[in-house]
Amino acid sequence: MKISQLIVGMSLICSGLLLQTHIAKAAPGDSDTGFSGDGRVTTNFGGTDVGRSIALQSDGKIIVVGETDNAIGLARYNTNGSLDTSFDSDGTLINGSGSDNLYRPLRVIVQSDGKILVGGYYEFQCIHAPEVPVFPKFFLKRFNSNGTVDTTFDTDGNVFFDIGSTSYGQDFALQSDGKIVMVGNTAGTTGDFIVARFTSSGALDTTFSSDGWTVDNIGSSTDVAHGVALQSDGKIVVAGESGGNLAVARYTTSGALDTTFSSDGKDTVDLGTSTDFGFGVAIQSDGKIVIAGTGSQISVVRYTTSGALDTTFSSDGIASDGFGSGLSQGYQVALQSNGKIVIAGHHSGDFAIARYTTSGALDTTFSDNGHRTMSFSAIARAYAVAIQSDGKIVAAGSNGSDFGVGRFEGDTVSLLLSSPSGSSS
Repeated sequence: MKISQLIVGMSLICSGLLLQTHIAKAAPGDSDTGFSGDGRVTTNFGGTDVGRSIALQSDGKIIVVGETDNAIGLARYNTNGSLDTSFDSDGTLINGSGSDNLYRPLRVIVQSDGKILVGGYYEFQCIHAPEVPVFPKFFLKRFNSNGTVDTTFDTDGNVFFDIGSTSYGQDFALQSDGKIVMVGNTAGTTGDFIVARFTSSGALDTTFSSDGWTVDNIGSSTDVAHGVALQSDGKIVVAGESGGNLAVARYTTSGALDTTFSSDGKDTVDLGTSTDFGFGVAIQSDGKIVIAGTGSQISVVRYTTSGALDTTFSSDGIASDGFGSGLSQGYQVALQSNGKIVIAGHHSGDFAIARYTTSGALDTTFSDNGHRTMSFSAIARAYAVAIQSDGKIVAAGSNGSDFGVGRFEGDTVSLLLSSPSGSSS
């Protein structure tokens, strides 16, 4: 080959590469226009609908659960934001409807076999005999991947559980062996954390606290458990509130409070308002515990594995973001593969997403200032968040009386250099 031919060939290759590397790319925090055109979608079930939880299937499809006029509402979306018509024929289903039923589905998890597990609390309200007291109960319901009820789960697809008094189921997590750890609380003057464990078939697991459940006072008469996460060693971390402060407790695999955590298995922290809450909880790869909290603004609290506030995180273990003026609240947390922390909530009637670095600072590579809002056609709140395998961030909640789902760009993925069009590699 002549020197002149080699120079021309190299110039063409470099030109091709230069053109490819200058293709415009959306920035982290931008609305993902590949999702329903503008990054948001709403779904109406025909009633008052609120999306509460989100789960991602292995094929990238998105499942959102919530309530629709006191029944369970489930929607499944394709990766482009359209409803998946292979799910109950139109992408949505309503289950448990009836004038006496009140379902509050607060969590959805997709099992490794594709089955869909939904849980929260349930009340039977007899309209013909309203004087008859009926206690709220934990409920779990399992669906097949096509939306039909899985009757192999406790014979009819349903599990109901109470401790003989008010039992509000709030969240659950799935162990690697298929067992289900569910948390909630009693109410009234004896508000306590409840932790129960069920087998994969829906029966109470009597290897857990001898009868399958435990009740513990965390520090006041107003203890409410909101979230649960499982450590890699199987220990159970519960987040919530106690006497107006954020609360956290850790349990052993056998159902006892773990006294290696904060000396007695529990801790509370004052975020600075009279009504501080801990909602979502996640476990970092190093075992540290991250809790999405809220008072008058979005907060993130990080604990060490021993139950102390982690002072390497925002100097005192607590980071907050007010999004400017107006009320901001954070409800759910998700951890990116690079350790960054994503919080979903709301600010002044819009979806709100905040992203923090591993040291507790707002991540200025995300929407320039570390946080982003997304408006819908009505007052909107994001109650759930998940991170896709490609790094994109999906949030779900309510848009007025509809389910609302929004997707945001994640971290920039490095471009791979390839041969110009028409060349062989």
